Amino acid sequence: MSDLLTAYETGLSLLPKRLGHSHPHYTEALTLQARLLENLARVRLYSDLEMARRAGDLAAQEAALGNLGRAYAAQGDFRQAVEWYERASTLARERGDRQAEAIYLQNLGLALLRLADAKPDQRQSHLSRAADSLRQAVELFDALNTPPLQRARVRYHLGRCYGQLGRWREAIALLEQARETFSRHKARPELAHTLPELGQLYHQRQDFESAYLYLKDALRLFRRMKDTDGIAVTQEALGNLALQTARPAEALASLQEARQHYATLKRSERIRAVDDLLRVARQAHQVWAGKGVAQGSARGAEYPGRRHRPVAAWTEAAGLSIDRALHLSLTGHFRTDVGSVQREHHVAPHEHR
Repeated sequence: MSDLLTAYETGLSLLPKRLGHSHPHYTEALTLQARLLENLARVRLYSDLEMARRAGDLAAQEAALGNLGRAYAAQGDFRQAVEWYERASTLARERGDRQAEAIYLQNLGLALLRLADAKPDQRQSHLSRAADSLRQAVELFDALNTPPLQRARVRYHLGRCYGQLGRWREAIALLEQARETFSRHKARPELAHTLPELGQLYHQRQDFESAYLYLKDALRLFRRMKDTDGIAVTQEALGNLALQTARPAEALASLQEARQHYATLKRSERIRAVDDLLRVARQAHQVWAGKGVAQGSARGAEYPGRRHRPVAAWTEAAGLSIDRALHLSLTGHFRTDVGSVQREHHVAPHEHR
C-alpha cells in the first residue's frame, strides 16, 4: 500500500511541471493536485491505523487516531476531527497515557469551539462539550505539572469558551491566570490575543476602566508586532467602548483607523460593521458639539468614576436610539450575546499542536 501511494504522490508532484504554466487548466490542476494529495495523506493515515490494529499495537493506534484528528482539523472538517480526537483520548485514558490524553482533550475542545462557530443551531451544545473537554485538559496538565506556558494556553482556550457561555467570572479568572503567565514568560503573541478577550469581558461587566486599559495594552503589543488585523480589531473595540462611555470624538479616531486597516485586509464584513459605528459616532459628535456637552477624557485615569455609567444617560443626551446603543457589542455587532473577539484570520495560541 505504501509503495502504491508513493507512486501516486510522485506522479501528482510532477503533474504541474509537465503541464506548464501556459496550459489553460494549470490553475485548476494545482487545486486538484492539492486535494488529491490531501486525500492520499488521509489514506496513508487510515492505512497506519489498520496496520496498528492488526499488530495489536495500542500506542501506534493511539498515534494514528490523533494524526487523523489533526489532519481533519487542518482541512477544516471539525466534525470528523472531533470524532477522531474523542477516540484518541479514550484510548490514551485506557492506556494510562495521561500526557497524551490531556493533549487530545485540548485538541478536542478546540475542534468543538470551531464546530460551534460553524453550526449556530448546535452552538450551545458544542460549547458545553468544549468546556468539559478543556476543563479536563486543564486538570490533567496541572496534575502532571506540565510547563507553565502549556497550562496557560489551555486556560486561555477554556476562558474563551466560558466567555461565550456567559460564565464571565470564571472566564476572567482563567484569562487573568493565562495573561500573568504569558507576561512573565514574555510570550507576546499569546499575551496580545489574551488582552482583547479580557477587555471584552470587562466591557460586558461594565468595568470600563479595566476594559480600556487592557485594550490599550493590546493595541501597543499589536503595533509592536506589526499585526494589522490585531490593530484593526482592537481599534474597533476601543471605538465601540468610547461610544458607550460618552467619547464620540475618541470613537471616531479609533474607528477610522480600524476601517483603514480593514480596507487594507479586504475585510468587507468588518468594514460594514465599522461604518455602522462611525455613523453613530458622527451623529453623537455633531449633536454633542451643537449642545455644548463636554465629552469624557480619553485618558484611562478618568475611567474609574464612570465605571458603571448607564449607556442610556449619554445616548439620550445625544439624541440617539437607546436600543441601538445597548446592542453595540465590543466589535460592532448589534447583539446582546457574548462571543470571542471577531478576527477572521485569528489563530489562537498553539491550536492542534
